[in-house]
Amino acid sequence: SNTTCIVPLKKEMQQQAVVYTHDLGVQLAWYIHIYCPTCKTSYHNNYSVCDGIRTYYTGIPTYLQVGEYQFVDHKVAKMW
Repeated sequence: SNTTCIVPLKKEMQQQAVVYTHDLGVQLAWYIHIYCPTCKTSYHNNYSVCDGIRTYYTGIPTYLQVGEYQFVDHKVAKMW
């Protein structure tokens, strides 16, 4: 995240997504993408983008983003 930005309100966009789970199969979900127009940082499930630089968050998320609106449960990914 951009720690130099102090703007509390950010632009939130919602989009339907598909989640491939180990226990429940394919599930519909909502993907929320947050953008700060002040610092021009885009926040995603497991990374942020600022000035064209993608920074991944530490740790492995429960759901890995494998496409624009497609996610895979980490249990499924471990089977690959």
